[in-house]
Amino acid sequence: MAIKISTVDEFLAMELPEVPSILGGRLLVPEGRMIIYGQPGTYKSFATLQLCYALSLGIDFLGYTVTRPQRVLYLQAEIVPWMAQERMQKMKDFYGESPNFMYGYTRDFSLRTTEDWESLTETVLEADADFVFIDPMSQVFAGSELDDEKTRLFFQDLDVLSTKTGCGVGLVHHARKTTWNNDGSTNHAGAGDLRGHSSIEAWADTIMRLSHTNEAGGATEIAWQKVRHAPVPMSKYLRFNDESGMLELTDKDPYRVVLEMLRHGSVPISQVKEKLVGMGINVIKADRIRKKMREDGQIETKPDPLNGSFKIERLTAKGRSELSEHTDRED
Repeated sequence: MAIKISTVDEFLAMELPEVPSILGGRLLVPEGRMIIYGQPGTYKSFATLQLCYALSLGIDFLGYTVTRPQRVLYLQAEIVPWMAQERMQKMKDFYGESPNFMYGYTRDFSLRTTEDWESLTETVLEADADFVFIDPMSQVFAGSELDDEKTRLFFQDLDVLSTKTGCGVGLVHHARKTTWNNDGSTNHAGAGDLRGHSSIEAWADTIMRLSHTNEAGGATEIAWQKVRHAPVPMSKYLRFNDESGMLELTDKDPYRVVLEMLRHGSVPISQVKEKLVGMGINVIKADRIRKKMREDGQIETKPDPLNGSFKIERLTAKGRSELSEHTDRED
């Protein structure tokens, strides 16, 4: 097929449709490419299962809006069927029926041959899926994740699958082994912490990492490390509810704590820092949280009107709006 070209002026004159959002302000878009990853035991499969339910029903996922219901196919290879059934039953008890959500057990299936890819394509078409999630990627990937040629071909074939079926693709993957800094903190390289070849990171539109943290009462942090179609949102802190088998927002989320702290008026920066450090967050991370909230327009730093040599933090209109949304959701 020949490449179609135009002058830049002709291109700029074209009326192109805006990329619609499926999840949280274009965190996920139609035919999008998503990776959910983390170390073992960070609730990756729980989060993926929960996301599949939310997408299939068109309801919020951990506070992120789902714009409309999607048909979702979840292919699971690690969790034996009886355990998967137990997890899904808990979520069904919470969410109700979900006819748009389909499941397949793929422990003995891998994408080694052209016939394997054709089989997966037929399965996605049969399901009429808008999104297919493969959990984990390593189960269907044939060969070494560090092999340049194999990984590039794998993701090219995934893109062909998406083009042929019109579906988006989500992969559950693992993080590299944890390394530590001299001060005892964990060394993170952003999405570079994905295990395997760099082409894995390059392929994704959206990368979501789950990690355990000693901060905020030992919560699980959800961080969006790459978002191609929108600004990267702030991290959220979650706790796992054993009764429902689901992740949920914790009231110890440091971003939420700062919003609540400023609800009734301005507060000296030193007090905001002390509050975050008191939650087990180190000073450097506390400063990053405040900086991120300022960059996102939730709070602003101003000179203290009583003593200009000191500074205060206060809520912006956006911060008040988001705090109100949290309160309305809980009510």
